[in-house]
Amino acid sequence: MLAALSFLHRVARAEGASDLGLRVISSDSFWELGRLGQLAVAAKTPRDLLTLVSLASPRFCTHQRISIDSHPDAPTVRFRLPESFDKDAAHLTHQYNLGMVASICRATGFPGRHIARIRVPTDARGSVDAIRPWFDCPIEIATSSTLDVKIEPGIADCLLLRHPSMAQERGVWLPLREELDFRSSAMLLIGDMLADETPTVGRLAEMSGMSQRTMQRRLEASGTSFSALLDEVRRNAAISALASGDGSLSDLAAGLGYAGQSCLTRAVRRWMGAPPRELRERLAS
Repeated sequence: MLAALSFLHRVARAEGASDLGLRVISSDSFWELGRLGQLAVAAKTPRDLLTLVSLASPRFCTHQRISIDSHPDAPTVRFRLPESFDKDAAHLTHQYNLGMVASICRATGFPGRHIARIRVPTDARGSVDAIRPWFDCPIEIATSSTLDVKIEPGIADCLLLRHPSMAQERGVWLPLREELDFRSSAMLLIGDMLADETPTVGRLAEMSGMSQRTMQRRLEASGTSFSALLDEVRRNAAISALASGDGSLSDLAAGLGYAGQSCLTRAVRRWMGAPPRELRERLAS
């Protein structure tokens, strides 16, 4: 790890990239970090994931301690490095940590600001200018050697989307990644609900950290309704499954929350003007 940080520091100096620790983060980074990626698959929310990371970090990281407080709505994640840690390497490490927390919060699919406040350690005062363009939240100088990252209210307990490759299998990720509006985020949450439970507007509101009435108003303002989004999610998932040719129609109907195969058949006829078996043959040819 220290060798990698030393290399990054040399690259940052050579390229004049004082924010390199943030530039190397992509939307997939956390999922691709070996054991951390395995934790990500097991977690349901940013709070779950960051808690798992804080518990597991002593096993794979000898130079940094990670913790997350128990604030019910807007928790703070803290990163602490040893006092003897190289200052230049510390700057890059703090940037990387910031980028990772932001990436995890973005994985909820909710647009807008995800980080409420950043407090950088006193000895990292010089890195504030490099960090500021990346975040539209207050950035303060802490009185300790700990990096504090406070998450925006409501974000920590929103449902995490799965890894993008898994979402692509559902046939819905790529177009939604281009929009990232409220309607698209709601569709992704509904899709995840289908895998675990019966989707309802009440559950969608709870997962989104808002009341059911507020959720209904937001959907109406977006020109849609819960039933319309559920229908669209089912349509996307059904077409993707029929195109792949995998599984039985009865299993597909159950997976989409229909009472029976006949309900799926009626829905597919309404969407595509043909029954599921005929559509599967068309898509396969």
